[in-house]
Amino acid sequence: MTPRQPKQPLRRIQSPFRAHRSGSAFGMARDSAHECGSKEWCCDRGSSFDVDQDKCKKSEGHNVHVKPVAELIKDFQAATRSYRIPFGVDDTGGLRGCTEKNAIQCKDEEQKHVCCCNAGFIYSFPERGCVPVADDPTDVEDPVPGSEKWGLTHSVGQASKCVNHPKKYCCHRACQYEVGKDRCGECVSYEQNKPPVAWDVIFKYVSEKGDYVIPPSIDSPGVFGCSTKHSKKCTVPLSAEKHCCCHQGRGSIAEFDSIRLVCTPDII
Repeated sequence: MTPRQPKQPLRRIQSPFRAHRSGSAFGMARDSAHECGSKEWCCDRGSSFDVDQDKCKKSEGHNVHVKPVAELIKDFQAATRSYRIPFGVDDTGGLRGCTEKNAIQCKDEEQKHVCCCNAGFIYSFPERGCVPVADDPTDVEDPVPGSEKWGLTHSVGQASKCVNHPKKYCCHRACQYEVGKDRCGECVSYEQNKPPVAWDVIFKYVSEKGDYVIPPSIDSPGVFGCSTKHSKKCTVPLSAEKHCCCHQGRGSIAEFDSIRLVCTPDII
């Protein structure tokens, strides 16, 4: 006689009707799952857990071997990255799109839009949500220097207020700061290597244009000239458009982080 296998807890919930759409307690109770402990659910015999759909599905026959839930979750996160949110938990449909706390819209290599935990967070199945990263020092928020000066009408692009730097904006996971547009964009697949951080983008701009050239997205010549103090209209080599440049020996990037952008004396 085959030894009876212990039931494997599927998920923890706070109340019988916690709404996670297809993964809600009510939906799972009707779809090949049953309560098997205090605030826990188990797949029925002959069913297995579909991690991406966040629910149990019937297998082909009652005696088919199925992997333990923990192994299925581990395989899913190894294949899709630990910050990818299962489609059955949160998706990009509806008016608001991804609605979980600290979740943003991202895309896979096929350019299909899905939901991911934002930079600095990974998805936790036990917690049923995005939790702070504890073991990867490279997976952190990327504050845009000077973004605390972005006004209510400023187009921030793919960015939102930082969690650990609440006065600043941070580019979403897999997106980068665009100096030419003074916003976050150029998003790549979450499965690709992460794009450069904001300061690296700024340093590249400075190395190519010079530290006295003000990005046109921040200040450009108008009817009354340039608005930045200690700046004047100038022509930048290999560029057809007019720019604003710091003058009188003043560099433009030294105080970029603290007060958006100001021309300050060069320090030699």
